[in-house]
Amino acid sequence: MFVLTRFVMLSLVLASGTLSADENAGQDLPAKEFYDPEVVQTVHLEVSAENLSKLQSALPERIYVPATFRWNDTTVASVAVRYKGNSSSNPRQRFKRSFLIQFDRYEKTQRFMGLQRVSFDNGIQFGSLFSERILTDILRDLKQPVHRCNHARLFLNGNFHGVYVNVERIDDVFLTTRFGSAKGALYKADEGGPGSDFSLIPPEVIQKHGTGFEPKTDAADKHAADVMELIHAIHKTPPAEFAHELSRRMDVESFLRVMPVMLYGGAFDQLTGWNPHNYYLYRNPQDDRWHYLPWDLDVGFSDRAFGRIPVIDGWHAAWPVPQGPPRPLLEHILQNEELLERYRVLADSILEKYFHPEVLIPKLDVLYEKIRDDLA
Repeated sequence: MFVLTRFVMLSLVLASGTLSADENAGQDLPAKEFYDPEVVQTVHLEVSAENLSKLQSALPERIYVPATFRWNDTTVASVAVRYKGNSSSNPRQRFKRSFLIQFDRYEKTQRFMGLQRVSFDNGIQFGSLFSERILTDILRDLKQPVHRCNHARLFLNGNFHGVYVNVERIDDVFLTTRFGSAKGALYKADEGGPGSDFSLIPPEVIQKHGTGFEPKTDAADKHAADVMELIHAIHKTPPAEFAHELSRRMDVESFLRVMPVMLYGGAFDQLTGWNPHNYYLYRNPQDDRWHYLPWDLDVGFSDRAFGRIPVIDGWHAAWPVPQGPPRPLLEHILQNEELLERYRVLADSILEKYFHPEVLIPKLDVLYEKIRDDLA
């Protein structure tokens, strides 16, 4: 297999690329023009000076304030805007901040092209505006239910505020268009709390500290009891029954495709990495199985993240259990001969098709050319 350390050269060019748009996205996805992968969008936000001051002074708390949103000839008044993400919550953040716009917070039936929310990620924290686009394009080509994204020029009160990654949200609209139903339990593992690495949590810890899973739909339980049941089954199922039981409870084929993409791309804050968070779990009522949905993929291809995380040299993607705390789901999969063999076949195919530098670099160059003049 191709040696992972050759990605050193990729980490250099990523800060300086497109895979083809997903053809299986279906005809019913909303806002196709807004997420057109060939277009760099232009978006205007109008926020009063008073409300901008409120956003800043509230940090690290992220509060919503009223704003007006404009895209092309479409203007949506009375939207809600807040800063988005942990880095943008830091009052000492020196760079442009990420934004989340919610269209239905003040007007419950209000939508923008069928969307409830849109978000604009700064793409700065890990030095790449391209990771999210690269990784989601690969996942989409692998027929995975993944959010869409492209780039956008953001203007704040008429002034150019920078190039952002225009990222589709995982919400009711996403669930309905990808799974046919938003009535299942959706959880977000956001802060890396108890259980987000799929470790067993004692009931008393759950009662006192909760879990790392934030309920996002009405069907989701406050204490994530159904997720705890899944985790318990992963730990307690006899080895001879594990592959069958896991496949009954979880879309394993999908997860086995996501695993190598996250590992080869260096997405260190996924379940495959050192600090598992930034993912969703959705229990689709149509098949009663859990689906792993990666999120916030701006960390990809970033070696020495935070100046200390050795993404390239720190793990061997052919054996995808990173150093550090246990990763029970990964470990149980790799201890099962049937699942391990399936993973190896998929991982080898994905590596050869998507991750050779001679495949990635030209596509990165295309992405860069689209926004180069706006980065000057």
